[in-house]
Amino acid sequence: MTYINTIAYSTGDTVSLNNIVPGSHDEAQQIELLLKDGFKFFSTSKVSASKLASFSMRSAIQKSTIPASMIDMVLFGSESIWDADPLYTTANNTYEHKHQLFRSNIHNAVNDSGLGHARLLGYWLNGCANLGVGLDMAAGMIESGRSKAVMLVYTDKHPPKQSRIMHKGMSMASDVSIALILTRDKAHGHYLKHVVNYTDMSLLKIHEQQSSAQYLAAYAQATKNADDYFARNTGYSAADFSIVVTPNYAKSYMKFQLSYLELAMEQVFMASKECIAHASCCDPFVSLQILEGQPAHQDTAEKLLMLTGPYMWSFIVVDQIT
Repeated sequence: MTYINTIAYSTGDTVSLNNIVPGSHDEAQQIELLLKDGFKFFSTSKVSASKLASFSMRSAIQKSTIPASMIDMVLFGSESIWDADPLYTTANNTYEHKHQLFRSNIHNAVNDSGLGHARLLGYWLNGCANLGVGLDMAAGMIESGRSKAVMLVYTDKHPPKQSRIMHKGMSMASDVSIALILTRDKAHGHYLKHVVNYTDMSLLKIHEQQSSAQYLAAYAQATKNADDYFARNTGYSAADFSIVVTPNYAKSYMKFQLSYLELAMEQVFMASKECIAHASCCDPFVSLQILEGQPAHQDTAEKLLMLTGPYMWSFIVVDQIT
């Protein structure tokens, strides 16, 4: 059995959506709709994605009952290879390519966190479902006995010259890093009951920008297929849970995405929407941490974290430790 010993995250500066100067009439309307939907703030970081990751890892270690020396594997995920930092490396090498410098940044972040002894593995290909793949790998390492404890970290920043309004007002991008420590030792909080990942690359045939309505309809159907796959493997459906924790999106988009499921929006939980906006796969775990501090939900043991990437869905069932 795999336990989530610690959840920690780091962000940059908190910025109100009200402070955004819209670049067009359409953007002004999108901001207004996001505010009405419950988005309030997003985060922007002055430090690089890898340095942000070092903050979340160190925070997790400080909060954890697991000593750093016991963590023997780090699973590191990021799509921010563009954010390579020439100042955040202790190596004397010069790097011809940006990905080499970013790799050095990651090595530095891991070492700065006191985990220079741990095996290191990278992952990043599944977008907003990335942490689902990471959890699957971490649980496999722990339950096979090959690792005593695993640090699972994901970090991303939004390119500074691009609008943070995502997908025509479906969400708002933040800079954030999250770190989880997983172990076989029983801890407070939650343990992983199921991690089920589903992939459907038939969506590659539909160009999202050229046919948005067709893409969204196909995506909603693929979400239903993913839920069916989840049911075949676990006996559960997303509709069976009173709390389904998802990435932070506008409710109108989530209703459409989940339209083929027997899942009411009242079951969908996006508590981190106010503080970090949309930070890809980090959102549900920040929301789960927020949920842990709400006494009204203590009687709800099992929860579903549902991560949705471009072509991958991740269903993570966590149960309350009693």
